Amino acid sequence: MSNKKKFFNSNYFGLAIKNLFISIIIIALLVVGSLTFIHFYTQHGSMRTVPKIKGKSISQGVELLKKSDLRAEIIDSVYLRDRAFGEIVEQNPAPSTIVKPGRKVYLIVNSTTVKKVKVPNVIDMSLRQAEAYLTSLGFQIERVDYGTSAYRNLIIGLKYKNQTLEPETKIPDQSKIVLVAGNGLQNERYGFPYVVGLDYNTAILIIQSSKYIVGNIQFDTPPVGDKKKYTVYKQNPALVDSLQENQPIDLWLTKTTQPSSTIRSAEEIKNNKYNGNFQTEKTEVEDIEEFFK
Repeated sequence: MSNKKKFFNSNYFGLAIKNLFISIIIIALLVVGSLTFIHFYTQHGSMRTVPKIKGKSISQGVELLKKSDLRAEIIDSVYLRDRAFGEIVEQNPAPSTIVKPGRKVYLIVNSTTVKKVKVPNVIDMSLRQAEAYLTSLGFQIERVDYGTSAYRNLIIGLKYKNQTLEPETKIPDQSKIVLVAGNGLQNERYGFPYVVGLDYNTAILIIQSSKYIVGNIQFDTPPVGDKKKYTVYKQNPALVDSLQENQPIDLWLTKTTQPSSTIRSAEEIKNNKYNGNFQTEKTEVEDIEEFFK
């Protein structure tokens, strides 16, 4: 035995064999350990089937993935009008795909809020053009009101939720918009604007676009940054034949709801019917649509 020990410990050739043998053992242990670690780390032989979560809400989809020992990750959102808010519209991997436990499933979901769209400038367009343009962008035409204008069916303003709507303003997609079009009727001699029953912004716009100017403005209660909520209940002069061009028209406005006899309906505006004993001389003007044919 002593000769063997001496051979492996003292002899050069014996030491080489000994070290080689030890190296083989170490390498074998490392290989076995690595394979064992990989087996448990990758959960070899344990697979999961990806459930179908497309069309479900985010919370429902996440819950289904958890039950399958999978994880969800939202990578993008889109806005689709015909889909519910927060609905899952795409998933990757696809349903029924076999994957490892803990695998991420990437999701594209529909927006959880309504997209806001910029309202285009349709002022001075014909009614037909404005309706086609706005509906092509997804807006809805709630109704058409009429105001004083020399041209019938010429767009002179927009309204949203009973307030004047300025072009380029962003409002929710598919919102309902009121178009204000010219009634094609005017005082033949004077083209006099009658604005009783109109909101502040519309009244000012009509007077400024006429041959007259805005005079004194009186509010029944002082406005606090909300002039557009006031309605004209009186103007002076109401309708006279002595007022010259560039003369002022005074206005009285209120936030209080006026009697139905004061507020003009779209049909009354269209037919140029005014309160009081004044009867204007009216003439129909050529429809603006004729210019766009």
